[in-house]
Amino acid sequence: SQEDVDKLSTSDAVEYTEQEPTRKLLSQ
Repeated sequence: SQEDVDKLSTSDAVEYTEQEPTRKLLSQ
């Protein structure tokens, strides 16, 4: 359903946001 898609998109966005600082640290 559309709601399931929205939930997946939100989860992916949160996961990416949480991992982004680590990626920046590793790339330094």
